[in-house]
Amino acid sequence: MGSKGFHSPDQVKRVEAALRRVSSTVKQKGRLILHNFPITPQQFEVLYLLNEHGDMTIGNISQKMSLAFSTMTDLLHRMEKAGLVARVRSQKDRRVVKVHILRKGEEIVRDVLKARREYLGAVLDQMSREEVDQVDHALHLIADYMDKMKGHR
Repeated sequence: MGSKGFHSPDQVKRVEAALRRVSSTVKQKGRLILHNFPITPQQFEVLYLLNEHGDMTIGNISQKMSLAFSTMTDLLHRMEKAGLVARVRSQKDRRVVKVHILRKGEEIVRDVLKARREYLGAVLDQMSREEVDQVDHALHLIADYMDKMKGHR
């Protein structure tokens, strides 16, 4: 564990600003990439969640995306019509409906992530091996500490 208060307020400000710049650039580039696909950013987020976590209820997806249940229902209806997802009743409890990603949705997630990684790879190609190792280590360290603090509101 690091020393508490070892950082200065200016350092915190610089780190936060840098993370915001990176996040903003990744989001902008991600939206540009999505222009090549027949889905919206929200639809991609749903597909990504399903691809990562497997079948989920509409309520779970709504909660993870911080969207109203009714908004999610409309979004999923459009995605079903596009052949990206299907709603499937649980075999154990027929009252439970889960959303399942279809092959077309999986292919879109794969292709979008490939394009995003190619962009990031081009950025990393501009850096030295040591710089890439430092960035990799630092980002994982920050993410790990954030994960540890999730329960400490």
